[in-house]
Amino acid sequence: MGQALITDFEGVGLAEWLRVANMRPAKPTIISDDLHSELVDYFQKEVDKLSILFGRDLTYWLKKDSDMIDSPMRRNKTGLRSRE
Repeated sequence: MGQALITDFEGVGLAEWLRVANMRPAKPTIISDDLHSELVDYFQKEVDKLSILFGRDLTYWLKKDSDMIDSPMRRNKTGLRSRE
């Protein structure tokens, strides 16, 4: 007793299912302009501090996706953020 009944998930297909499920891009959540403005106000100071700490401009974190066309980080075809 106390031992797992299934120790090798490969045999039941669970590992493959989890791998595929975790690779599927999530649909982006659309937030209202009011909520976005509220979040920018809330996080502005922290983003500014991190920008100074890392010596990098991180203000693109505060922009809406629609404003990020020229951002160093954009969504790729899989829906993940990546440098282009």
